[in-house]
Amino acid sequence: MNRLRLAAYWLLQWTWGLPQNIIGAALLLLAGKRPSLYHGAAVSEFRRERFSRAGSCALGMFVFLSARLEGERRSEIRVHEYGHTVQSLILGPLFLPCVALPSLLWALRFERKKEYYRGNGVAYVSRYPENQANRWGERVTGEKASSR
Repeated sequence: MNRLRLAAYWLLQWTWGLPQNIIGAALLLLAGKRPSLYHGAAVSEFRRERFSRAGSCALGMFVFLSARLEGERRSEIRVHEYGHTVQSLILGPLFLPCVALPSLLWALRFERKKEYYRGNGVAYVSRYPENQANRWGERVTGEKASSR
């Protein structure tokens, strides 16, 4: 990512997307390992034991990947979560009610009924806002996102 695009990404995240970035930065300080940059986003893993069962998530420009992910699956989830950072850029302060809340509710429901959904061919990324995060992540990074 060139410097101008990187500066624009950070400026938009820390102004238009301020609420989710404050939460993401606090979560990084509380639970995240030292982050690396991925297309401008800070990508980390959860380091604390109490977060070990947590899945992956993104808040503003902060992406948290499950430590259980490896190889191609890790790359696909990183692209998907990066798509949520793009949603943050687009929606700004509306990200939390329009993306984060529906995403959290869907993740909880999917986890509770995982056997049912998988048995009926329903992928986690088949619903809003997950399908949109996949599309944005693939479009911006040029890499493949998760299809599960």
